[in-house]
Formats: sequence, C-alpha cells, structure tokens
Amino acid sequence: AGLSLEQAAPEAVKEAIEENLLDGFFKKHEKGVLDMTLTEFNEEEFIRNRKEEGREEGKYEATINMARYLCKENVSEDLTISALQKELSLSHEEAKELFEKEVACFV
Repeated sequence: AGLSLEQAAPEAVKEAIEENLLDGFFKKHEKGVLDMTLTEFNEEEFIRNRKEEGREEGKYEATINMARYLCKENVSEDLTISALQKELSLSHEEAKELFEKEVACFV
C-alpha cells in the first residue's frame, strides 16, 4: 500500500536532506518544498472538482432546456416532471418544484 501525499512528501524531503541532494537545498527550504508539493496537489484536486462542477452545470442546463422543449411541444406536465426527476436524480417533489420554478409553460 502506498503512502498518501501528506505522508510521502515529508518522507521524500527527509530522504533528500539525508542524502544531501541539491547541495542542502531541501534542508534550507524544507517547509517551502512541502507547502509547494501539497499546494500543487490541492490545485490539481481543485481543477478536477471544477471540471466536475462544470459537467454537472452543463447537464443541469441541458435538462432544463429539454424540459422547456417538451413543454413547448405540449408534452404533459407529469411526463416532463418525470424526465427532470430521472435526468437529475431528483425526488418527485424536487422535480416538480424545479418544473414550477424553471420550466412551467404558460399556454
């Protein structure tokens, strides 16, 4: 089993210090190296999370647009709410509330 980044980074820096890699650079800048390593990891995680959020927002907007189209094409409110519920993994009440707030057709 491998170490987590939080465990591996200090071990790697400790080893670099013990082996005097980069002529003492790691010893002189140990905290900065650790902070930078952990920050880069957190930035990568942040970027992954933002991409996932973007996909979720895109799916949400596409589903709302689909529901508006169904409404415009005179598909029943119940079927449109069911589509919202399925596509966005909502309860019936959540889908109905979303329909009333974002989609509802006024014919």
